Amino acid sequence: MKIDKILNSFKQFGLLGFISRAIRRIGRIVGVEYEDYYLLSLTLRDYELSNNTIVVEGVETRRLSNEDFIKSYESHNYLMLSPPKIQLINERFSERYEAFGAFYNGELIYASWISYSRLEIPGAEERSLLSEGNALLLDDFCAPHMRQKGIHGLVNLMRLKALKENNVQRVIVTVMCVNKPALKSHIKNGFAVVFKYYTLRIIGEFYSNLNINLNKYGYSR
Repeated sequence: MKIDKILNSFKQFGLLGFISRAIRRIGRIVGVEYEDYYLLSLTLRDYELSNNTIVVEGVETRRLSNEDFIKSYESHNYLMLSPPKIQLINERFSERYEAFGAFYNGELIYASWISYSRLEIPGAEERSLLSEGNALLLDDFCAPHMRQKGIHGLVNLMRLKALKENNVQRVIVTVMCVNKPALKSHIKNGFAVVFKYYTLRIIGEFYSNLNINLNKYGYSR
């Protein structure tokens, strides 16, 4: 199991990213937790969605319901769901969130979310709210055995269409700096890096430059 986890991490982040993740794991052992992220933004008002039809053989995409997650959890659980995660999913469906996903052979193998209300990103203060007209892409997860098959682009296009339909003016997303594949995918879809920020926890004390930047660019309220 540990070998599979190491191989999946190497596949996702590449050599340099894998080394960076390993160093940070060592830091956690001595009480130092550090992460850095890019916050990217896309203005949807003048954004033209691609007319190209993305096809991934054998993959079906659609909006997800709470029942889809429960069924996945009780079946093969390719999304590695846990009871706390199921509880969080229940809470999201009672608020202004939408979930989108992909199925392969009838099994849920990819899930992602849109938040229309809460600014649920690493380092944000609890219950932070998005500014009016903004939305957030979050929690993209693909089953390890289905990665690098173009599924992210397929589901992301669905989300952007939903945002346009809901008259969202601006959408944001955060990506770990080491996750170069995800960064490239979002930039390919028209997103641009607005700022880079960090989170640092040293023996229980928390530091971040996130809120300063959020206020500067008007993403939270």
